[in-house]
Amino acid sequence: MAMLTVVSLILYEVNNTMVRTALHQESMTTLRDEARNSLMQMSRFLRMAETTTIVTTAGAAVGTTPVDNIQFQAVHDTDGNGNAINADFSLGLAPAVRFRVDTTDANGDGKTTTQLVQTNTAGTVVRILTNHLNPNGGVQFSRTNSGIQISLVLLYPSGALRPPAYVRMDQSVAVRN
Repeated sequence: MAMLTVVSLILYEVNNTMVRTALHQESMTTLRDEARNSLMQMSRFLRMAETTTIVTTAGAAVGTTPVDNIQFQAVHDTDGNGNAINADFSLGLAPAVRFRVDTTDANGDGKTTTQLVQTNTAGTVVRILTNHLNPNGGVQFSRTNSGIQISLVLLYPSGALRPPAYVRMDQSVAVRN
C-alpha cells in the first residue's frame, strides 16, 4: 500500500510538471505571436508617417525619452492624382493614427491597462493590437536617428497551474517621409 501511494504521488507530480510546462509554452507562444503581430501592424503604419507629424497623443514631440503613446499622419494620396504629392506640391496626409494603452476602455470590453489599441482622431478603437500588455510600462516609443524605436513587454498572468510568462520584443522603424 505504501509503495502504491509513493508511486501515485510521483506520477501525480510528474503530471503536474508536464501540465505546467505545456501551459507555460502555450503562454509564451501566444505572447510571441501577439508581440510579432503588434509590431508588424505598427511598423507598417509608422513607415509611411510624415516625420514632422510624429507626436504623443497630447501633442508633445516624441524624443529620446520613451513615451507610451504616439500619434502621426501617414503620407497618402488624398486628392486621387495617383501619388502622395497634391496639385499644390504639398504632401497628402491621411487622418491621424494613434497607438496607445487603452486606459479609458475606448472599446468597452473591460480591458484597460493591458490592452494596446490603434485609434483614430475621434478616439474610436480601430484595432486591438494586444490584450496582454504588461501594465507597468508594456509599450514604449522613442525617437532614434533613423526613425522610431518600439519596445513591447507582454505579460501572461499566472493561473492555477500556469506560471507567469513574459516576452519583450523591440523593433526600430525607419520612417520614410
